Amino acid sequence: MKIIFSDISLERQYKTLLPTISGEVSTGNCLQICGANGSGKTTMLRILAGFIRPTQGTILCDNRCIATEHDDYQQQLHYLGHLNGIKNFLSVLENLQWFGSLMNMAFDETYYKNILEKLNLSKKINAISHQLSSGQKRRLAFARLLLAKRPLWILDEPYNTLDTAGKKILDNELHQHLVSGGSAIIATHQNITHIQNIKTLWLS
Repeated sequence: MKIIFSDISLERQYKTLLPTISGEVSTGNCLQICGANGSGKTTMLRILAGFIRPTQGTILCDNRCIATEHDDYQQQLHYLGHLNGIKNFLSVLENLQWFGSLMNMAFDETYYKNILEKLNLSKKINAISHQLSSGQKRRLAFARLLLAKRPLWILDEPYNTLDTAGKKILDNELHQHLVSGGSAIIATHQNITHIQNIKTLWLS
């Protein structure tokens, strides 16, 4: 998969929310979007995910415009924003079932338990999610990335609230995603220069 965005900008009521910017990310590569608070990182991610249509510019996925291939494009990506998007009064396993149902997946308890083991949440499988620590909730949110393989991950500050062990888990899963032919676009203040095949795009 190759994403090319050219001369993207966003204006609302004559105010520039995102200056003109171009870039690309291809198979096996990670694009890190950096910038000060308020520079438009989240807005840029939401545009690249197809949630917001830019004022000008084009976004191509494998030479096809995402505006005209919107539904097909979104089926190829996982988006994880600031919010974890978990149901606080469901158990950890029930949240996985819920994630899976949104992706029309049949429940496979063994497969789901293996994912929780990767995320170091096996001992919390029956815990009600509101009882989890903030870092555990964030790791649970990552489960949707692993449930169904999709070639593009778009992640907004994914390292927030994670401890050292949690960051290592995310690094490992991101590495596996990239070496298996996936791509990622990540907005983060975290130093992730240790990730192979990474490019950095700065927003001013």
